[in-house]
Amino acid sequence: MQQEAERSREEMASVRRILAQAELQLEAVPRLKREAADLREQLEQAQAAGVEAGKLAAVAEAQRAGEQASQQHAEARLARTEEREQQICKDLADAIAAHQVTRERLVESVGLASAAQAELKQRRVQDDAKIEAPAEPSGEKEATGAAGTRARKAPGKS
Repeated sequence: MQQEAERSREEMASVRRILAQAELQLEAVPRLKREAADLREQLEQAQAAGVEAGKLAAVAEAQRAGEQASQQHAEARLARTEEREQQICKDLADAIAAHQVTRERLVESVGLASAAQAELKQRRVQDDAKIEAPAEPSGEKEATGAAGTRARKAPGKS
């Protein structure tokens, strides 16, 4: 009996320890529930932040793609503009060269016209001098010479 009482006491002590541990665990349950709730809230916040970050990343990617398309469009326009500029520069160089040739021809033509006018003036002076010169013994040459001079002067004076 004593042994039974001893065993009974040991069992009681063991049950009390188990009970104390259970009570400690029960006391920890509200704290663990709060911690679990806090962890759930943190998880939800992290998930919401992840979703928001995903949305922001999608928006940023769309903006980047739009900016890249705009950049490519601008680069294409720049290339076309540069090509047009080169063509315009070539056309301008051609126009300047043509202008120079035309100017040289004009200067040459003006020179030739001036020389022709000077020669014409000199010939008229010579013709006028022949008309005013004393008449030759043959009257026929004088009449023909005067008529020929007048005929030459007439087209130039009209």
